[in-house]
Amino acid sequence: MLWIEEQADDEKIGLISHSLSTSNLLSRLLIHRGIEDPESAKLFLDPKLAHLSDPFELPGLKDAVLRISGALENQEPILLIGDYDVDGITSTVIVKQNLTRLGVDPHYVIPKRKNEGYGLTSEVLSRGLSQGGIKLVIALDCGTNSCEEARELSEKGIDLIIVDHHQAKGDLPDHAIMLNPHLHPDMGEPWRNLCTAGLAFKLVHGLLKHLREQNIQRAFEIDPKESLALTALGTIADLVPLHMENRILARFGLKHLGKNPSPGLRSLLEESGLKPGIIPESEDITFKLAPRINACGRLDDPETASSLMLEEDFSTCQVLARKMNAYNDERKEIEARLTEDALAQANECFSNKPAVVVC
Repeated sequence: MLWIEEQADDEKIGLISHSLSTSNLLSRLLIHRGIEDPESAKLFLDPKLAHLSDPFELPGLKDAVLRISGALENQEPILLIGDYDVDGITSTVIVKQNLTRLGVDPHYVIPKRKNEGYGLTSEVLSRGLSQGGIKLVIALDCGTNSCEEARELSEKGIDLIIVDHHQAKGDLPDHAIMLNPHLHPDMGEPWRNLCTAGLAFKLVHGLLKHLREQNIQRAFEIDPKESLALTALGTIADLVPLHMENRILARFGLKHLGKNPSPGLRSLLEESGLKPGIIPESEDITFKLAPRINACGRLDDPETASSLMLEEDFSTCQVLARKMNAYNDERKEIEARLTEDALAQANECFSNKPAVVVC
């Protein structure tokens, strides 16, 4: 194997090393990541919450905040619909917790993938709207491509806010407030690669900022930092690039997850073999926490995970965490059997082929 070292500008290496008192090796690695000046390097190495941009710079966020604040003022029933993966579940919990603290306890549903499919489908809408009187639906980690469902809601006189980071595949839903950074590709902003948990954090931040400007007392009693642990969980599990705002949210969210976890997250940490009080690594989320959360959705019981995150009683959380662990063990067994079957098919029918695909 021939190794070819990628070269970096010695002048840039020296400038970063001198300005930040870093080693030449670290400066070289930063430059290879596209970080070529001392200011950008300092932001990367030592991110601060104060470096987060104004939430209202996000297109669509102001309209979403105004609609939600109207729902709060008029005590309108709200329905949250989130995806069944870690990003969707954490986003749903972030929004539900903060709206509840603000005085409107929203209904929420997470799709059951076997019968309701992915995201904002007519089937999951039917279940959610059956709770009655819904005036506003907030779709989290889904909805960008749900044109038919958006039309269905509009015909019922129900407003729709879509908070999502998936790419649009065609026409966008009419009559919906869209909060999706990928709909604005020409804007090279620090929030460009936020997942939905990050967008939910920005939405809550903007909502609290707006309500404080209106002198709403409850908004002063809520600290958006309380949502950082869930934001980091969704961000890291969704494998979005950990730079710019994602890096800030992940860094401080991991600190909150280790030092001040909610009862639900504490029980999940313990069931995953992680000690509360010790700041977890990104790999702990990727390989220990996230699989247990995702297993609930894969085995058609996603609301076990959301219930854990919303629950305040620690003993109840322990029961739910053990249930999630059992789901994860079952998920591993299913995947092992599928792998064994696939290998058997490949060996039986295509043993002389360099590569095969079986199903």
